[in-house]
Amino acid sequence: LPAGSRVLVIGAPGETGRGVAYGTALPFHLLNVRAGRMSTIHDDPGHFVRWLAAAGWGGGDPREIAETYAPRTLYGSYLLDTLQREIAAARGRVRFDVVEGRVVEAAFADGAYRLRTEDGSAMAATSLGLCQGHGAPAFPIPADLVDPAARARMIADPWSDRRLATIARDARVLIVGTGLTMVDQVLSLAARGHVGPISAVSRRGLVPTAHLDRRAEPVALDAADRPRSLRAL
Repeated sequence: LPAGSRVLVIGAPGETGRGVAYGTALPFHLLNVRAGRMSTIHDDPGHFVRWLAAAGWGGGDPREIAETYAPRTLYGSYLLDTLQREIAAARGRVRFDVVEGRVVEAAFADGAYRLRTEDGSAMAATSLGLCQGHGAPAFPIPADLVDPAARARMIADPWSDRRLATIARDARVLIVGTGLTMVDQVLSLAARGHVGPISAVSRRGLVPTAHLDRRAEPVALDAADRPRSLRAL
């Protein structure tokens, strides 16, 4: 950016640098990619591993840390710290402000975008980028097709619906879907001492496949006498 530019980032309170994926505070909600492949700096693949080592996580050995699956809450802290360091490095050349709030109105007039947040603050900008992520989860069927007695117990977004924490320890729980979110929610229920039956259903009846304990290193093959298609190989 040219010197003297000003950048304003407005995000939901408490979610700066984290978003939905890394907003969980539970340490057993893990990344599903090894730390060695999770650098946010594209030309510095060891950036995240060094950050973890500097924090004393995982024993401090970068080679071991690179093979681990770090907590997502820790990765959120890494993203926020990286953002803050980049802002500090640009200080004096570019003004960069982070505002925690929710924009409720945006309009273009007289060559500028005019924004208003839910607390009534007004802002203006010559360029506007909408980085909204994915929309709020929704049920795949209309609510009026569900038994009225069950509607009040249906949770579309387990990451933000506070009713999840009020489920009785001995209640029966049905989870629709058997992907990684299912794994996260079962772990959350177990951490709260849940002892009731938990059922999970999916169209394919499959659960995520576990990673190997350690990453498999590539193996060189002599292709001269090998089949020429991957399927045959």
